[in-house]
Order: sequence, then structure tokens, then C-alpha cells
Amino acid sequence: MDLDGRVVIITKGISEIGLALAGRCQMEGAIVVLSDTNEKSLRKIADETGVIPIAGDTTQPADVKSLIDKIRHRFGRIDLFVSNASRGTLGTNFSNSKDCNACWELDLLSQMYAVKYMLPQMINRKNGYFLNVIPATGLFTEYNLRMYSTLKHPSLSFAERMAANYGNMGVKVSVFCYEPCVTEADGTAINKCNAVKLQNLAEQVIVGIRQEQFMIFLHDKRKPTNTYLHELLRYEMYGNMRA
Repeated sequence: MDLDGRVVIITKGISEIGLALAGRCQMEGAIVVLSDTNEKSLRKIADETGVIPIAGDTTQPADVKSLIDKIRHRFGRIDLFVSNASRGTLGTNFSNSKDCNACWELDLLSQMYAVKYMLPQMINRKNGYFLNVIPATGLFTEYNLRMYSTLKHPSLSFAERMAANYGNMGVKVSVFCYEPCVTEADGTAINKCNAVKLQNLAEQVIVGIRQEQFMIFLHDKRKPTNTYLHELLRYEMYGNMRA
């Protein structure tokens, strides 16, 4: 997909990844809408960058529907929906049900809500794109983060089935699996070292969208680490099957 002139929604827009993707999409000529629960920060970013701010909670179906309806009413369509909302680490052992449910709602259900309200119009137009941002623990098993890793896998499975079921209807799906260390920040602002990494991250995502890759990685796929080897081969095969 060429992003020039496209209407793009990015959730969790005030995060490091959300901001990096927003800026890079704007460089490509896209109209960018950022959504987040922090309305004050969202408006500040909008004043600085020119993005369109819409506050909302992606774990709430009504908020997701309202976000989509507002942008459709204003622009007539939405070309790319980026589900970037994700919950942080749950700990090294079993977490309480409240934390697990919050992770489930933010990481998976929010993506399902976006599809629920976006898919019909995309199928009708035979054109549309979903990009789901998923931590790398959703691709491989992190044995020191058992609950966190387990709760990330369904997001990837959902994206696979979306791509397989609706690809022939003009709906495209990509998954960006990033390693947590890529977006480490100092707690208040992105330092210079991490800013470079975020730029590389955003650039890789743009390349992946342009080539309509299902699986997008930050690192060099020609030299996969042992951790990724099996998964990389799996998705290389999956991509060839889709083609």
C-alpha cells in the first residue's frame, strides 16, 4: 500500500511506537488520526505535529465505533487502522485475574472491535488494511514471562485468520512484532539512542506496508537469531502461501 493521501488511524498514539509511526506516515503523505485515553497529551501532540486527535478507550466498543464513525464522516473512508494499544509486562509468574483481563481486553479485544466496525466497509470497497502491533512475545515463548507471553499469542492468531479469510476480498493484514528493548525510554522522554531505534522501527513498518508483508520484523531476516528461526521460517512459508 502506498500511504500518500491515505487516511490512517493509530491507537495508543502518544506512545513511543505510536508517535514514531505517526510521524513516518505523515512523511509518506498520509492523513494521520491519533487516538489515546490521555486527551491532554493527545491535544499537545496534535498542536505540535498536525495530526488529528480523538480521545477514546479502545477496550470500549462504543469508543472504537465512535472513533471510526467520526473519521468516516469526515473523510468518507479509513484506509489503514493501526492497533497499537498493548499492556506492559505482567510479571514473571502468574498474575491476578484483574491484570490478565486488562491485558486481554487491550491486546486482543481492542483489535477485534476495530475489525468489527471496519471490516464491512473495507469489504464493500474491496480495499483496506489492518496493522496490528504485537510484542515479540506473541511470536515466540518467553519462559520468564509466562502469562504475558501466553496472552500475546491470541493477537497473532487472530491476525493470521483475518489475513487468510479476507485477503481475497481486498482486505490486507500485517503484524509488526517488535522486541521490547527497541522502545526502552527513560521514563519521561525518548533519549537520543532510542530515538534512532524508533526511527528504524517506523521505517521498517513503512517498508512492510508498502510490500504488504504479513509479518514485519525490525531485525535483518537474513540473519535470524535462534529464538526467531522457527517462527521466521513459518511466516516466510505462510507469506508464500498467501501470495
